[in-house]
Amino acid sequence: MLGCLYIYSLKNISGYMLILESGKKLIGDVFRYMIKELSIQDRYSMVIHCTAGKDRTGVFVMVLLGLCGVDDEIIAREYELSNLGYFEYEKDLTQRAEKVGVSEEKMRSALSASYNGMKSTIRRLKEKFGSFEGYVHECGLSEEEIKQVKQLMIVPIRFEERQLYRPKI
Repeated sequence: MLGCLYIYSLKNISGYMLILESGKKLIGDVFRYMIKELSIQDRYSMVIHCTAGKDRTGVFVMVLLGLCGVDDEIIAREYELSNLGYFEYEKDLTQRAEKVGVSEEKMRSALSASYNGMKSTIRRLKEKFGSFEGYVHECGLSEEEIKQVKQLMIVPIRFEERQLYRPKI
């Protein structure tokens, strides 16, 4: 069901909210798996992926980044970068659109990683659950597990090191 997510978005059903709603248990399980695997000594990274990498993966990474305190604007812009790595041949796009019974433009929109779509999803998540923490609580994560995720994912940077990343004036 989730693999055919673009069909939901073509019918004006928020596919990403569908993932968030129907995927709570799975998202909770993925967070617990992350905690377990990244807590093993000398494990410092993990690859999160799916077929195209923009729908299920994009929603999970949105929740992860939001939980870690990343600004909503940055989350949406990072998500939009998915468009750089995704290419659909025009003839394939036409065939997909015909198969589903929609215009090529609607299909193109459904296959893209929309900044506005992600901003809307973040807004709706916060309206429904209050915050990213509220959402992961709904996924079954405890306060301790949320704390562990943050400890594993957030790396403090000293003031001197932060200066390296400041824009030059």
